[in-house]
Amino acid sequence: MKRENQALKVKIAQLKGHPPRPKFNKTKPSGMKKATAPSGKTRRKRTRGAVKSKLTMGREVTLKAAPPG
Repeated sequence: MKRENQALKVKIAQLKGHPPRPKFNKTKPSGMKKATAPSGKTRRKRTRGAVKSKLTMGREVTLKAAPPG
């Protein structure tokens, strides 16, 4: 079905006077395949670090609780 449609498209283009479609070599790899290969170096996203270690306590408060009763 696809080949028949393609043949009809080629015939119509020929009758209209359009140039033929270029023939691609299927065995030759495209340039995009080379571009998608990962590079040797990868960057890591820098993290913020621990927030708890940056916090300091300034004063100490002692609370006295009333006995229940």
